[in-house]
Amino acid sequence: MKTVHRAYQDRGDDFERMWAFLVEDYRDRGSFIWTLGRLGDWKYGAWSEYKYIPCYLGDDAHLWFDAFGSLAGFVVSENGDAGFTIFTAKGNGFLYREILDWTVAHWGGRGKLSTEVHQEQSELVELLQEAGFAA
Repeated sequence: MKTVHRAYQDRGDDFERMWAFLVEDYRDRGSFIWTLGRLGDWKYGAWSEYKYIPCYLGDDAHLWFDAFGSLAGFVVSENGDAGFTIFTAKGNGFLYREILDWTVAHWGGRGKLSTEVHQEQSELVELLQEAGFAA
């Protein structure tokens, strides 16, 4: 599937699309790493002065869209550091590797990258290990 990707844009509907994405993902999978509240905190939580910087959101989220313009996946760094979480829509698991490769190439300079996945997501654990991540 052909995809296009770009940085998060706060002036559009990107946040609403990410929110709807997580709601649908919860319904489809029943397990999750991020809650809706965590996504809300990513955008609105002003517990760090870093989050007052206008470009913060665009620097710390990158979105992938399918050929129809639907959100197919995204990566988020919750605190602008080396921690990240990748989300792919059900049926778009193939996109995880593309997003992971992009993250390593573009955010690797932030330090030792780290992420979270469920133990039962063995295919993701395998992809992460192939990319040099350790449990």
